[in-house]
Amino acid sequence: MPAVLSIRQNFKLAKKGTSSFAEVSSFEKVFFLHIPKTGGESVNHLFRQSRAQEQYLEHMENLDSSIIGPGFQEGKTFVSGHIPFPRVRHLFGKPSGWSLITFVRDPFAHLLSHLSWTRNLSSSPTVFSKVPPEIQRVSRIMSETDFNDFASLEGFFKYMPSEALCLFDNRQVRYFSDPDDYATVSEGDCQKAMKTADQFDYIGLFEDFDHSMRMLIDRLPFEVSEDAIPHKNKHNPKIIRDESLLPALREMTTSLTSFDDKLYQRIKTIRAQG
Repeated sequence: MPAVLSIRQNFKLAKKGTSSFAEVSSFEKVFFLHIPKTGGESVNHLFRQSRAQEQYLEHMENLDSSIIGPGFQEGKTFVSGHIPFPRVRHLFGKPSGWSLITFVRDPFAHLLSHLSWTRNLSSSPTVFSKVPPEIQRVSRIMSETDFNDFASLEGFFKYMPSEALCLFDNRQVRYFSDPDDYATVSEGDCQKAMKTADQFDYIGLFEDFDHSMRMLIDRLPFEVSEDAIPHKNKHNPKIIRDESLLPALREMTTSLTSFDDKLYQRIKTIRAQG
């Protein structure tokens, strides 16, 4: 079963040249919605090696917001960023001529990975200094929490600081719908996320990453050696080493993954039908 979603089956049409939609699904210009902890550095690497330096831009979230406006994307053929899509829809949404791609991940595994990343920030002063103060505060609180003790683990999620919502509450839905950072994700946000996902030309699955990358390569208008595309898995030590705690953790974090689960299952269902 393929691990890549083509919601409108645009890829076959684009290759055959039988549809006007081929012009906007040619992958000549690509915006990559880089949801954290989904293997996105491999995608960046793929395009970095194939585009001229002046045409390539990654991590646009680090740019001053004042320069992200009309004309910002001129001269670019690849842009990626850790930035909710609604914030850049006016630049890359249909019918801009940009192809939209992203990767998603099993929600519980995604939560575990992001918990570890946030907690581990406090042990890396260089990286820690570059993240916003709100995330620094969450990381400090987590550094004082024993995530291998049930009572301590339960206490963290019961009294989780409001700054942590945007990090751990249905984070993948947030990237498609962009609710307020200090608000919990709602059913309406989930429905909005599903509609936004429908506009994407390619959605790969982290759980079958190598296959997804091969499928992506097959659709690109340039030659790429598959051997040249490693899975760039940055060192991210697990903070929950006692795996016997995982079932209880899954239960206590249901509300933090429930809408991501809906989105993820819908993507998998549409993929299976395609």
